[in-house]
Amino acid sequence: MKFVDRAGNPGSVLVVVDNIDKDAPVGSLTYSTTDWTNKNVTVTVEMTEPVEFTNDEALPKTVKFEKVDDVTYNLTFSKNENITLKFKDEAGNTGEVEVNVSNIDKVAPTAEVSYSMTDPTNQDVVVTIEPSEEVTILNNEGSPSITFTENGEFEFLFVDRAGNTGSAQVKVENIDKVPPVITISEYTTDWTNQDITVTASMDEEGTLNEESYTFKENGSFEFVATDLAGNVTRLTVVITNIDKIAPEITVKPYNTDWTNQDITVEVSMNEEGTLNATSHTFTENGTFIFVAKDRAGNVTELPVTISNIDKVAPEIIVEDYITSPTNKDITVKVSMNEDGTLNQESYTFKENGEFEFIATDRAGNETKKKIVITNIDKVAPVITVFSYNTSPTNQDVVVTAETNEGTLNATSHTFTENGYFDFIATDAAGNETVERVIITNIDKTVPVITIDPYNTDPTNKDVVVTVKTNEGTLNAASHTFEQNGKFDFVATDDAGNVTTVTVKITNIDKTPPAVSNVINGFAYNTNVAPAFDEGTATLNGGDFTSGTTVSAEGNYTLVVTDAAGNQTTVTFTIDKTAPVISGVANNQTYKVDVTPTFNEGTGTLNGNTFLSGTPISAAGTYTLVVRDVAGNETTVTFTIDKTAPKLTNVTAVTIQKDKTTTVSGGFAEPGAAIKVFLKNNNGSKGKEVGNNTVDEKGSFSFDLREVISNNTDLFVTATDKAGNTSEVTVTVVNK
Repeated sequence: MKFVDRAGNPGSVLVVVDNIDKDAPVGSLTYSTTDWTNKNVTVTVEMTEPVEFTNDEALPKTVKFEKVDDVTYNLTFSKNENITLKFKDEAGNTGEVEVNVSNIDKVAPTAEVSYSMTDPTNQDVVVTIEPSEEVTILNNEGSPSITFTENGEFEFLFVDRAGNTGSAQVKVENIDKVPPVITISEYTTDWTNQDITVTASMDEEGTLNEESYTFKENGSFEFVATDLAGNVTRLTVVITNIDKIAPEITVKPYNTDWTNQDITVEVSMNEEGTLNATSHTFTENGTFIFVAKDRAGNVTELPVTISNIDKVAPEIIVEDYITSPTNKDITVKVSMNEDGTLNQESYTFKENGEFEFIATDRAGNETKKKIVITNIDKVAPVITVFSYNTSPTNQDVVVTAETNEGTLNATSHTFTENGYFDFIATDAAGNETVERVIITNIDKTVPVITIDPYNTDPTNKDVVVTVKTNEGTLNAASHTFEQNGKFDFVATDDAGNVTTVTVKITNIDKTPPAVSNVINGFAYNTNVAPAFDEGTATLNGGDFTSGTTVSAEGNYTLVVTDAAGNQTTVTFTIDKTAPVISGVANNQTYKVDVTPTFNEGTGTLNGNTFLSGTPISAAGTYTLVVRDVAGNETTVTFTIDKTAPKLTNVTAVTIQKDKTTTVSGGFAEPGAAIKVFLKNNNGSKGKEVGNNTVDEKGSFSFDLREVISNNTDLFVTATDKAGNTSEVTVTVVNK
């Protein structure tokens, strides 16, 4: 410090200040261990300078504070604590350090025990422990679960992360795998026709499905005993000595037809027992009761009645018949006074003669009776019919006749239509001759033409009509209509009658339906609504209604079929997706050759035809337009630039008072990226210290991120959008 007094004498004094300290003291911590431990943890605090602790008296009693030297202190923790140790240096600067001990564990671990089953069971029991904290199980292969197949005990041993050991004693005494024993009381095994009751009991606590069971008939019943642990014993009792069915008496076959002999009936029974008789002989009709008794005391009575013994011969009864002279057959009818058979119930005499009736009753008794006839006369007169027209005709036919004896009902008959007439001759004895004349050759009816069924539904095929006639000849048996029109079928019979039938066809249609709004083979990039003038349609196999809008992209086949079967098929495509161009991106710049490709359509490059996959190497700006068959269009504009950007008049100036270094350029390519790097001693490029972008006028100016010393060389690079780079070296100038 310099000064001068009033007399002008100069003076000075040197002032030295070395007691200013504004830096706060800092303490670093070292832990004796950060792993889990059941021991005390010592934390060593290393200070950057001697300090005075301001809260060491307020530390927890579980923390022991000791000074090792002027800058080293030990804190011994006997339990987990989180404390803040505060201090200050001689200059009064304060600081603090947080000490957090959380890895002390001196508590032995415990475990909760759970059993898969505590009720009596016949299954294995799984015992699982749930430790109070993370532990390592020292036995049981480290598993927290053990399976008991029988009652017993086990002790789990484990240790926690801090080394504290613990154990858990488990005991299982509810396993019972021995099934219970079922005891059956005595019951009758002799044959009986009464119910049998069987009672059961078991040798331990549990349940029986039934304590007793009453058999009302032979069979089996299964007693099921289940003890408290679920063990099951099954015992089946089978009863075979109940017989409530009366014995069956079987009658052996005997004569049930009518007979005039004695009948012996024999019987047997179907089981062991006794019969009052094994046979009985009937000398006349009557009843006998057979009695059977089986071992169980069941009784069956079976009456046998005989009513088919007959030892009396039958009587033949003759009905009245003609005994006066006659030209008719004479039928004589007879009957018998009881059931039986007659060799004939009636006999017709066609001429004089005799016949013997024989009656046999059901028992075989027989009676005979002879009948004699002498009064029959059957010689008839003879009728002669004269010749008449038998050829087909549509005129009347006259027939004449005569008889050799007696009288005729008519000597002639005129037929005006087909039919018959009976000439009748009767002689004096009453014999009659009938001569029937049948006329079938008169035909005054026109023939009938029958048209076979033919297709009357709309059709695009020829229609063939076939016909037939019930008689005569046809001008044509069939006619083929290739188009709508009419045809006359004519039938003429043998008698000259004529019939004409006209068939008219109006259902032939060979014109296919018309489809509008879509053209076969075309592709569209908008919705379409196909329409058709007739018929029904399918679109890709599904039903389709005329005029329905189709909007989804895809290939479509529309098939329209009219009522006649004519079909129109139109194939079209809806494609709303623009072509995809690969290899170049819109508004991008490249410094290398590019090879644009596209997935569909045709392309133009700057208005000229361009093929997908053609390389482009010349520098310039390009517009690639790709259009698919549906009219979808994709346009990509890109630039190829292989020329490094200009970079001129670059300066680097450090303004000492502003503590800034500014880099500026006189001209560079607009939009180029400017980067500034330090130059290493070996001449290589060092770290980046600043960057910016060239404005649209081609200039740039920006401050670096740090102040650069005078005469320091810097690398300045300019990189255009294509990635081309220019580089210059500039030297920093201080101002």
